[in-house]
Amino acid sequence: MIVKILQKSGTFPAVEYNEKKVRKGEAERVKVCNFEKYVMDNLHLMNSAKFQNELSKYSERDARVKYPQFHVTFSEKGDKMSCEELMEFADKWLEEMGYSKNPLIMYFHKDTDNNHLHVVTSRVGPDGKKIDHCHERRRSQQAIAKILGIDPWKEAEKIVAKSLTYSFRSIGQFRSILESSGYGSYEEGEELKVTKGGEVSCKIPISKIEKSFTLDDDEEREKRKGQLRMWLLRYKTICFKHEELEKLMREKFGVDLVFHGKVVGGKEFNPYGYTIVDHSRKKVYKGSEVVKIKELLEFMPLSKEEKEKDIDFIIDAFIERNHLITTKELNKALAKEVSARVVGGMVVLNGNEHPLRENHARILRENDRLRWVQDFTPRTKGEMLALAVLFKVNADYLSVAKDAKPVGSDLLVQAREVARCSSPSSVVSNLQEAGFAIVEQGGRHYVIFESAKAIFSAESAGIEDFLKESKSLERDGVLGLASGIDTDAVLDKMAETGREAGDVVDTVADKAMDVLSIGDSPTTVTISNGRPKDLSKKEKKRGRGR
Repeated sequence: MIVKILQKSGTFPAVEYNEKKVRKGEAERVKVCNFEKYVMDNLHLMNSAKFQNELSKYSERDARVKYPQFHVTFSEKGDKMSCEELMEFADKWLEEMGYSKNPLIMYFHKDTDNNHLHVVTSRVGPDGKKIDHCHERRRSQQAIAKILGIDPWKEAEKIVAKSLTYSFRSIGQFRSILESSGYGSYEEGEELKVTKGGEVSCKIPISKIEKSFTLDDDEEREKRKGQLRMWLLRYKTICFKHEELEKLMREKFGVDLVFHGKVVGGKEFNPYGYTIVDHSRKKVYKGSEVVKIKELLEFMPLSKEEKEKDIDFIIDAFIERNHLITTKELNKALAKEVSARVVGGMVVLNGNEHPLRENHARILRENDRLRWVQDFTPRTKGEMLALAVLFKVNADYLSVAKDAKPVGSDLLVQAREVARCSSPSSVVSNLQEAGFAIVEQGGRHYVIFESAKAIFSAESAGIEDFLKESKSLERDGVLGLASGIDTDAVLDKMAETGREAGDVVDTVADKAMDVLSIGDSPTTVTISNGRPKDLSKKEKKRGRGR
């Protein structure tokens, strides 16, 4: 769990920042509490300016507080924690820190790879006094440990033990390993004291660290340094500051850049050196041995002409920075750098075009498809897995929306009426004709209605028995469904929804092939374009020449 207390302010600009995200569909206002009754009764009328005004009026209880805004974020890597879990954690943390009784707004953001929650409130408490902010970051770490049931000392000892398994040559390099894991340290006498949030978490004899100094193979070390140098010089051309380069190297290669420097003017961090912690090899390098700090920090991004000349490299860089980037997001990023865009598998640049690299096209195609599928809101694990099977996406990137609204009763009634008016041999084809896709996953059937981005269990619609009877006839040879058809072309058409801003894509029924079926038990998938078809003829036609 990462908790960040963000920049202070004399007003409440964080409200507008988050509300703007809400308007763009990148965030959701998930909780508002402890405001005056007239606010709580009229939340549907509230906007950014009104919320800011209310928080400012509330904060006037203590006019001595110059910077009343309290803005904090809660995040976990990926989707380890759902919105509800993050909210539950935030509630507990706010209570520990003394902010739970304040008027506050929570926003859930979904515009990055990591689920995260923003909370905006005031530093003035209900009693009209400023909430204690002494040792705030230290108390924050203590609150996190308490909520998660973590023993800080034991956790620090684990990190120290792990760090001692790395290959390092000095106390300074060992401290860099600790820093890359989120721990500070300082020498005092014969001990190194390891800190978290400004509080000592454990101690280790310096003599024990010195006994762990290692000299690894020089040839192997030089080879790795050459590789690191190549990466650093290559990727710094698409970064505008050292923080961006740090993030890219960590996410792409498992390499941490630990910069050493001092704060200038109370804000700007001025690095004078750095250490490379190579987690994938468990080795540590002095930064200047790889790339001199001056050369590394000479961020001279490529000119527009240079970027256009090597457009494939620029596309590759954006994909490497965000492995889930969609075509729409890539085009948005490219528009800020060059006069290029990706359309229909081609790179269009200044009126000319050439094919996307094969690996780029594959990655974008898969990401577009995934983003399209993520618009569904499966409420159970079974529904989520059915979507993953049908649309050929990694289920790890899908999530169960437990708080999603139930599928409209009109769809359930429609599916039920179609099934009831059908014979066992025609129930599947009639449901297809009505625009429904049927998926069998884990012994249960699921129904998908693409145009409404809806998925529900056949059982909830009261048609599970109809489909089981139909399946029985299929096994007995009475009903023949097409199978083994290549689905990539169909799925790519489905995924085009997310490719271009403002695209309007018809339903699967209009865009898909005539009939699609994937596999046999335990998973059978069938999609139709809404017109009755002779499936046995379709199968014969597709089977020629195989």
